[in-house]
Amino acid sequence: MALATTTLSSACAQGDVSIVVASATSVAAGRLIVIDQEEMQVAQSYSSGTTVPVLRGRDGSAQVAHKATANVTHGLASDFASPAAQTC
Repeated sequence: MALATTTLSSACAQGDVSIVVASATSVAAGRLIVIDQEEMQVAQSYSSGTTVPVLRGRDGSAQVAHKATANVTHGLASDFASPAAQTC
């Protein structure tokens, strides 16, 4: 699958355990979400709808507040590019 994008429909506070997105097309349990530089994972309890329960601060990213209309990118872990190997 490919990465998909949408936006937040409402602001997300630092401690929130769910986000509200404008479109939930292709959002599914287990998929990764990136908002600003915070990584999240869609909770296994998610089945449908624009309110998406998330596990925040994945991969060591900081849990921070996000404004309404912030870009939301989501996909499978394999859809996100890995850092390129550096050569000297």
